[in-house]
Amino acid sequence: MEAGSLYVADLGYFNLQMVAQRRQAGGYTLTRLQAGTALYSPQGQRLCLANVLPPRVGQLKEMHVLVGAKQRMPMRRLLLRVPKAIADKRREDLLRDAQRRGQTISEETLRLADWTILITDVRSQASLL
Repeated sequence: MEAGSLYVADLGYFNLQMVAQRRQAGGYTLTRLQAGTALYSPQGQRLCLANVLPPRVGQLKEMHVLVGAKQRMPMRRLLLRVPKAIADKRREDLLRDAQRRGQTISEETLRLADWTILITDVRSQASLL
């Protein structure tokens, strides 16, 4: 990966080791957050997503976090609450896919369908000034 490049990935490619490797090479990552991934405040306190999710549809919230139980990589978490119809469709798709695969879906995953949650190591506009 070329220094300064941005790698954009969906959940099927979520891999914190690869994020760390890209960062070490001077590249950046933007990806959806996989349910169950450990998040910490910059001070090292474990974060509970339910306590920091934005309450209103369309409200965007950005937060600096450390990602991963072991890696604790500094990243930004971007949250956007989606309309109920979109969240319901996501849950329907998740349940249908799980049934097809003979798997179960966690309550956390179903609850997180209400949000689009991204993590990135690209610096924010404010930090570039």
